[in-house]
Amino acid sequence: MITFIIGFFTILVYFIGLPSSVNQASNTLNSWATTIVALSIGFGTIVLVRTHAMRVIKRREGEWVYSIVIIIGVIIFPLMYLTIGPNSSLYKTFYQTVNATIGASIYGLVLFTLVGAMYRTFRARRLNGLLLLIASCIVMLQIAPIGEAIWSGFPILGQWIIDYPMVGAYRGIMIASAFGALAICFRTLLGYEGGHVSGGEG
Repeated sequence: MITFIIGFFTILVYFIGLPSSVNQASNTLNSWATTIVALSIGFGTIVLVRTHAMRVIKRREGEWVYSIVIIIGVIIFPLMYLTIGPNSSLYKTFYQTVNATIGASIYGLVLFTLVGAMYRTFRARRLNGLLLLIASCIVMLQIAPIGEAIWSGFPILGQWIIDYPMVGAYRGIMIASAFGALAICFRTLLGYEGGHVSGGEG
């Protein structure tokens, strides 16, 4: 009932002209939502540190060393943010260096998984798979320098695929996602989605 009242009230403000006091109340609710999100992040950080601290204390094999690294990172970044500020060169260098290194490591680890997924996706078993394979090859040749060296038309054809068929497909995906999000919103407002209350289906 609380979810329905607050959700319906917040949505109603965007579609119907209401008195300024009602709009102010809606803005207050949005501020509360921001506060709740901030508190959730803080609580999640506490749970994260506690979980990894227990791994370090128990010396769990193969995990406790990495848990130390996570705890140090969780402590260092907020301290640097509060002491030297996010605009300092040291903070930016430390943040970008750590992020770039972790990102490169993750991409290196998932490379073989991506190759396997691409092989399964691009197998031309049906007509739609064949069209996807051809379009993907053209776009890759459009991006790669060797594509233009093979044929000067690859950059033009690849850009056409990106500008028209891919944009149309992306819009279709976004429209379908929007309808799915609306369905979840209505289910939540009507009480059919009870995961936020009881941890299971309502």
